[in-house]
Amino acid sequence: AVVSTQSTGLSPVVKRSLELASGQGASSWLVTLPLEEKGFVLSRSEFTDALNIRYHRQLKGLPDLCACGAKYNLTHALNCKRGGYIHKRHDDVAKFTARLLSKKYKDVELEPGLTPIPSDNIGDTTDGARPDIRV
Repeated sequence: AVVSTQSTGLSPVVKRSLELASGQGASSWLVTLPLEEKGFVLSRSEFTDALNIRYHRQLKGLPDLCACGAKYNLTHALNCKRGGYIHKRHDDVAKFTARLLSKKYKDVELEPGLTPIPSDNIGDTTDGARPDIRV
């Protein structure tokens, strides 16, 4: 109700951002203790970027064009597989998961190579495929 009374004249994207930001539990990251050993510490620029992303505001310092040639904006940066941050998000999740698994298991490895399989068994094996985590 608070969002609808304050959101007149805003674009649909900004209205949706405000709705999501006012949802139950959406602000918990703002009151989380900054425990360094848990990885809960944000630098000043990371905090500013997080707020700008939360309220769908333009981030400072982004290039005009992506490596793929498209106009670079927040939505593109979070979705482009060539020049965006999609790989970083994936890697952050994989590293976090591997760190948790290593507390329980001794031999955890990020992105290990696969055991070579003769190409006559499956076809082309030159794509460089690898699992995210081996336990």
